[in-house]
Formats: sequence, C-alpha cells, structure tokens
Amino acid sequence: MIFSVSSVEGLRIYNDSYHFLKNQALFFIAALTVATIIFAIPLEKWFSKGMVYFLIGAILIGLIVVHIPGLGKEIKGSNRWVQLPGISLQTSEFIKISVIILMAWWQGQPWRKNAAFKEGLLYPGIGVGLVCVGLLLQPDFGSAIMLALICCLMMITAGVNIRILATMGATALAIITILVIHDSVRIKRVVPVFLLNMPEEVDPELLSGPLYQVISAISAFKHGGIIGKGLGNSIYKEHYIPEYHTDFILSMIGEELGIIGTASCVILILTIFICGLYISYKAENFQHRLLALGMTLQISLYSIVNTGVVCGLFPTKGLAMPFLSYGGSNLLSSFMAIGFILAVGRYIIENEIPDNTPQHNDTFWNM
Repeated sequence: MIFSVSSVEGLRIYNDSYHFLKNQALFFIAALTVATIIFAIPLEKWFSKGMVYFLIGAILIGLIVVHIPGLGKEIKGSNRWVQLPGISLQTSEFIKISVIILMAWWQGQPWRKNAAFKEGLLYPGIGVGLVCVGLLLQPDFGSAIMLALICCLMMITAGVNIRILATMGATALAIITILVIHDSVRIKRVVPVFLLNMPEEVDPELLSGPLYQVISAISAFKHGGIIGKGLGNSIYKEHYIPEYHTDFILSMIGEELGIIGTASCVILILTIFICGLYISYKAENFQHRLLALGMTLQISLYSIVNTGVVCGLFPTKGLAMPFLSYGGSNLLSSFMAIGFILAVGRYIIENEIPDNTPQHNDTFWNM
C-alpha cells in the first residue's frame, strides 16, 4: 500500500517512484531485527537498576535533543525530529516505549503500595506529567495525550485510587481544553469535526484547511465502495493530498481495496489487541503484566484514534497508523512493542504457568 499510494509523490519529489518503498523496506528490516533482539533479552534485564537509569537518561535526551540547532529538525512548525546521517527519527515514538517500561517497573514491584496516594499516583504522575510537558513543548499534543491515557490505564490496572486519578485527569483535561481554546490552529481542528454532517454550514475557508484531509479521506472511502478500485488504481494519489501515505493511509486502503481491505486491517489490529490482552492476563509476574498491557495499549489506542481521525470522528492529531503508515520511527516503536509482548508470552510458556485465573489485587482484571 505504501508503494501504491506514494509512487506518484516519490516520482514527483525524488524522481523515483520506489523511494518511499525502499526506505520503508530498510526500516522494516531494522524494526524486525530490533524486535527479535528485544524478544531474546531476558525480561528481568529491562527492570534492572542500570536499565532504569538508562531509560530515564534516554527520555531526557530525547526531549532535549529535538531543540538543539543542527540536531533537531523542524517540520511544519514542530520540533519532533532529530536529524541523523541519512535519516530523521521522531524521538517521541521511543520516549513512549521507555515510559511504559518505567511505569511497569515502578507499579509492578511486589512491595509497591499502589493504592497509596504518593506511591501509586503522585510520584508516577509527576514523572509522566513532566514527560508530557516536554512533548507539549515540541509541540506534540497528540503524543502527550496518548501517553497520558496509556499510563492512566496502567495505573488503574495497578490498583490506584480511581477517584483521585479521575480528579487529576479532569484537571489535566481542563488545562488541555484551555490550551486548545487559546490556539487558533487547534480549535479549527477540533470544532469542524462536528460539522461534517452539516456541510452547508461549514465556512468555505475551512474546506481548504482543517477539513480538507478529512473530507478527502471520506470521499476516498466512498469511491472505493465494498471491493475497491483495485491496487494501484487510486484517483486521489494522482493529486497531492498531504499525509496520504502516512496518517491517512487507511483511507487509501479503503479506496483501492474497499471495505473488505479496510475491515481486514481493522481485524488484524484487533487480533493483536486480543492476543496482547490475553498475554497480559496470563502473566503472573505483575511487572510483566503491566508491560504487556502497556505495549498492547500503545498499538491499539493509536490504531483506534487514527481510524477515528480518518473517518472524521476525532480531530486530526497527526498520529500514524501502526504497521501501515509510512515512517521509520513509528514502525520501529510498533515492532518494539510487539517484541516486548512476545517476550512476556515466551516467559509464560517457559515457566509453565498453569491455565487458571491469576491472583492479583489489581483493579482492571478483577472488575
């Protein structure tokens, strides 16, 4: 799909219709290699004191390096990328993986009193909050919100006080709402989503801005119908529409492969979600359980939000579709998540955990 969608754009910009395909193929090999290495490393290594310090340092470097002239790369007004020889990487993709590992390490320790305010909410909340502030400064609202949501769900699973967490979440939501209201660019992204069913009331200027991609994506779905127009037969790729090979690739799948192709992608992501939850459920080691859950949520929630954006249900947030969108950073982080999930599954098999309900005092699985 990346080749089919990006061939015209690759020829236009780089005089090479295979440009995006070759880049993604190289990143796929790298991602598969990294996932295999993660799968092979014993899980206890990821929760060692040395690794914890390393991950904290990596997060700080990832948040700072994007702002350093000559290293950071600004694209469309955001400093989210670091420029390396021959490639650019989005550091937030690896920061969220590191934060999930640290959350699993902190709240999965057997002596941790997660129901207590300080241990369960305050300390990890401050840590996650600081990382989210760093992401907001890039600015990267989408990654900050998604990371906060993933960590909140991990906290609930760990058995924190849900009432206090809800209060903190409501406060954070209020702050985000204020930030959005006072940002003319983001308010235009949020409000028009609710006007899609009332096109006669939409300001014509919005059709060339925030609504442009969403309306085009929906049109692409309609054009594809049930069986699609066939691989390589997209009309929309002939006219440059921003992000169609990245954030909006699902709509191109809908146009070329129809509802059948789109549904197949959704079913495959749903399969990963179910398998990830099952592995998390079976893990008796609580750190492993939280790790598998966090990595599963990282893939699943991004898939849900991306699908909602493409269908006009959510505001455009610039979040890629795991495994499908063009982009090396997202592909690497998605495969890293799979590597961790499979590593937990391997640990379960090697330790012959019996097929019964794990006994934990966590909230999520006992509801």
